[in-house]
Amino acid sequence: HIERCVKIAHLLVAHLAKSFEGTKNNDVEATADSFDGADDWEPKPQDIDEECITVTENSETGDIVDVGFNIYRNFDWDHDAELDADNSPSNEQKLGLIFEALGKLLYKLFMEGEDVPPYPESTDTDIFNKSVDRKNIAIPNEDDILDMLRKLPITGIGIGNGQNDCITSTMRNSGKLPMPLCRLVTDLLHTSTTMQSSNGHTLQSNDEASCFASLSDVHSDVQQMIDFPDAFLHSSINSRWELVFGNNHMFGRKRELQQLMDAAYRIQSNASSKTDVSPPGQMKKEVVMVNGHAGSGKSRLVREIRKPLQAQGWIFLRCKFGKSIHSEPLSVIALGMDEYFSSSVDSSCPRRVCQRLESLIGLDGLKCLSQQMPSLRSLVGEPYEHRREPQEKSHMLHIYGTLLDTLAVFSPVLFFVDDLQWADAASLELLTGLINRTDTNFEGDCSTNRILFVGAYRSDNIIQEVSLKTMIQQFEECDTINTTKISLCGFQLESLNEMVSEALCLPRRKTRPLAQIIHKKTQGFPLFVVEFLDALWTEKLLVHDSANGWDWDVDAIDLKGISKSVAELLAFKLKKLPP
Repeated sequence: HIERCVKIAHLLVAHLAKSFEGTKNNDVEATADSFDGADDWEPKPQDIDEECITVTENSETGDIVDVGFNIYRNFDWDHDAELDADNSPSNEQKLGLIFEALGKLLYKLFMEGEDVPPYPESTDTDIFNKSVDRKNIAIPNEDDILDMLRKLPITGIGIGNGQNDCITSTMRNSGKLPMPLCRLVTDLLHTSTTMQSSNGHTLQSNDEASCFASLSDVHSDVQQMIDFPDAFLHSSINSRWELVFGNNHMFGRKRELQQLMDAAYRIQSNASSKTDVSPPGQMKKEVVMVNGHAGSGKSRLVREIRKPLQAQGWIFLRCKFGKSIHSEPLSVIALGMDEYFSSSVDSSCPRRVCQRLESLIGLDGLKCLSQQMPSLRSLVGEPYEHRREPQEKSHMLHIYGTLLDTLAVFSPVLFFVDDLQWADAASLELLTGLINRTDTNFEGDCSTNRILFVGAYRSDNIIQEVSLKTMIQQFEECDTINTTKISLCGFQLESLNEMVSEALCLPRRKTRPLAQIIHKKTQGFPLFVVEFLDALWTEKLLVHDSANGWDWDVDAIDLKGISKSVAELLAFKLKKLPP
């Protein structure tokens, strides 16, 4: 029933926003400025009733097809008074009346026909009017006085904490409704009274998070409830009191993800083309180079396409260089290729690869590969003396290239090489050779064009790494290689706010003030954002309440410093560990 009502509310808000927009734009955006020039605007001061909403359903499936409403008659101002410029309501006041009618309508919808409860007559401020025994009363201390002041109604806010609490209590206890729906209704009514009493004044900072700026904010709240009901509607996810980032999707990298997928689609189109008789050397290879500062999400971006490509039968290989110098050259690349033999679900496929490899490079070549590939070594099945003898560069290029060709015959391959800024010269030379090679071990086959090479490196290190810079320049200048460059920077504010919103399971309008501070301090780099929020939680600047969710002090967070590097962040976390 709750999810059905939310779907009705979603369609209702969308229709309402478009009705009052006064333009042909299809965006759900209606602000106070939207009312200028709306000649057909003719509100009628009538009360809301149960006949306002008509729902059209699919007779076979029961799905909601459309929602009709008659909300125009629920605005409480005199249309004739509008002709008097001195008495006519401002656009902001008109929008406030819309929020009031919408809040009442949604309350009635969620509470199955009940009216919004009246403002409670008795308040905590009665303690100032009651007759007291001055001899026996304790003199209040500073904390008591501050507590009493907090309970006073806020000047200029028609619906204060008292009515909000009353509405929330009724919806929670009588209606058994989740907290996000209570917040939606109370914030609509709070926004209404704030706008109607503002007289054009800017909202105070403590009102911004509780108020809707436009109908698009309302639409966004309801849309999140539909898209992720466990987090934004029912508040029932197990990890809602933990900081969890990006479980459902990646934020702010839609264009970059599409660039990666386009390169993969070009590989697939080459592989599936049966009519293309071009020699392998004339078909372009695909190389994608991803760069960005530390913490910009380079590795995460590439990992994001792993699942959809593997679902289409791709082989995903990954190797990652580290700062430490490897005693054995090429060992990092070897272990990356060995991932296929260790992670393959179907054990028969690696064995067929081994058989084909042995027929192409012989048992000695297979043993040479398996010396640096533990999983491949277990498949060879023939004991031999475990020693590593120096090999010619051309021979190593041949056997590694043959391995990739063999894998590509079975399925397209994505070979991801991470942290190239720390790669040794021998590994860079081998990678360059693997990408540039045009020969194939199979007559009439174009397996070298079924391999997508993806490299990632830190842009702030590229100036110092001459070998890497030279390799990238060669790829860009080569006519047989289609090189795609992807440069990652920090998230834009809206993408960052989406990330924070999902992590805290709160509407985007609620997290926007927090996201603005985080963006200012981290420049939107994902790793810094995650670590900064984690630090806020550790230092109790971001706290969780089981009833109301996450809460924070914007002013205190604004004063908090931010580490200048990933190393500082990690060092800080290590200091927090117990001895």
